[in-house]
Amino acid sequence: MRQGRRLAAWVLATCEGLGACGGGHRAETAAAVDATPSDTTPDVASETGGADVEAPHDGPHDATSNPDTVRADAATSDAATSPPLEPLQLAFTWHLEGAQLVSDRAAFDRYIREIRTLSDLFAEYGAVPTWDAAEIVARSIAFNVNILQELEARGDVIGLHANGVGYVPSDPDYTLDDMVAELNRQAARIRSLGVTVRHVSNICSTVDWVQASREAGFQAATAMVDYCLKSLSEPGDASDCANPSQCHDAWPGTLEGQMSAWHARSGADWTTPAADGLLLIPTSGAINCASEAAAGTVSPTHCAYDDDDATAVLAEIEATVDARKPGKRHSFVMVASWGTRPDQAVFRTLFEGIRTRWVATGKARWVGFDALIDALHAAPPLP
Repeated sequence: MRQGRRLAAWVLATCEGLGACGGGHRAETAAAVDATPSDTTPDVASETGGADVEAPHDGPHDATSNPDTVRADAATSDAATSPPLEPLQLAFTWHLEGAQLVSDRAAFDRYIREIRTLSDLFAEYGAVPTWDAAEIVARSIAFNVNILQELEARGDVIGLHANGVGYVPSDPDYTLDDMVAELNRQAARIRSLGVTVRHVSNICSTVDWVQASREAGFQAATAMVDYCLKSLSEPGDASDCANPSQCHDAWPGTLEGQMSAWHARSGADWTTPAADGLLLIPTSGAINCASEAAAGTVSPTHCAYDDDDATAVLAEIEATVDARKPGKRHSFVMVASWGTRPDQAVFRTLFEGIRTRWVATGKARWVGFDALIDALHAAPPLP
């Protein structure tokens, strides 16, 4: 049983601070989602052909005293006043990491060709990929090939995958100031390519990673994992996490928890929603590990793609669509690392299922990560 499983009971207790582990926190719509058709609660009259609903009776009496009529009137009133179900906001983040993928010019060129091909596949289905870049940034500068700016020009979104920022085992005296300095250095380097970068991933640390992200000018962080719990003032069983690889399960790791974002002001209490601060956007588990996760036998990251991964992710999306609450804003953020080479057949199956089952019916919509940040920031703060 992996480290993340041993954290399960403590994580559940901790994430209850988010309200059912994060479910249903966001209330109003934002400009980014206003124009999208919403599911509406069925109207009683429409289900009865527009006729008045009244139970048969044996003699003259006041219709309002008939229990069946009262119930029908109440249902009609509820349908008229209940807020609509917003479409589920679908996003996808790629973690472009792995030094071997850009080890020389030939590897770099092969890598960016594959990235372009996958970006085309996303576009075919109306999906918007987000590319959280690590080693590819320095290689793009060295080889003078600005693949990130090219992707942004296509309509894709760019983020920073901050390798070597949060977990620094070589420096036992690593401080918040050290973290801010390194994060600022990496942020400046990726932004020197002329791209907009508003969010960061791979940022978990024993030091205050929330404050460091805020000081470096990031508006949001995503892909939180169990290792992030080590910054809490009371980390509980997370104290046993030796490194991020050992505690790499997505946090909160519950269906309701991964549906809703929240704000945090400090790494010491980031699991407790704040009125403002760094926006924390949870993700589902790694796509290539979806079938293993569903079976309960998984390394959080090192899995091979197979057809069952698409089936497992579609089942997870279906459960999330069904769990939406009227008047609330929910998201489902998929994530994958290019440390494992993508299988396009798996993604085509996944995207086709998403398009036919939820996008075509208005129950879900693809959004870019920046649009998702705007929509979630625009929602009112949590109580």
